[in-house]
This record gives sequence, C-alpha cells and structure tokens, in this order.
Amino acid sequence: MVEFILIIVVGCCIYCFATGKFKPEYQKKQKEKLKEDFKNLLNPNDVSAEIDGIRNLNPSNQEYEIHYDDFNQKFSSRKIKIQRLYKENRRWYIDAYCYSACDKRTFRVDRISYLTNKKKSIYLSDSDKILDYLKLHF
Repeated sequence: MVEFILIIVVGCCIYCFATGKFKPEYQKKQKEKLKEDFKNLLNPNDVSAEIDGIRNLNPSNQEYEIHYDDFNQKFSSRKIKIQRLYKENRRWYIDAYCYSACDKRTFRVDRISYLTNKKKSIYLSDSDKILDYLKLHF
C-alpha cells in the first residue's frame, strides 16, 4: 500500500516538473489569474445587489400603509416604515418613520384599522391579526 502511494506521489511530481508547474513563471501567472478571479468575485455592483435583496427580505425595511384613528378620532392613511414594536401599560405600540409627516411617529396598534404591504401581498384588517403579524416580525 505504501509503495502504491509513493508511486502516485512520484508520478505527480514528475508530471508537475514536466509541465512546468513548479516554475516561478507559471506560479506567478496562476497568482495573477487568482487575483483577477477574486476581483471578479467581489464585484461591488453584484455585492450591493445582493445586499439590497437581503434588505428587502427584512420586514423592518419595508414600507407599510396603515389606516389609523388618532386620539381625536381623526382617520388618516399613512405610509410608514416600522422600526420597533413594544408594549407599555398593557397597550402595544409601534415606532415608525411616517412618510406623511416626514418624521418618526408612535402609533397605538389597537388604533390601526388596516395594514398593507403590497410588495409582500399583506392585507390585514383585523386588529388581532395585525398585532400577531407585528409580534412575529418585529
């Protein structure tokens, strides 16, 4: 068995010497080729496209539209980007960037009558389902 392995190793060495794979010129050429392949592997345009794709999978990077009744019983439709969900004094709230107000706002979840995300085909109008969705994703 040892003789067989020795024969294979010697054969590989003879092949490499005969083809010039141990020559510095060949190794330099292979090194340059490897560098070029590595540059192509890390193409900034491809990497940014992959990162954008991953960001779009994250629900917190999505725009949502809500129908909201504020404390004055005024109904409004808002486009928001949800940042976090939390519970305070037995009520659930979301902090979100509101595109209508161009500022960060806090919304009480029980006052949201409708939540949609067209990119993800999400259409929720039941307050319990809205809260369940938010708990699951935020």
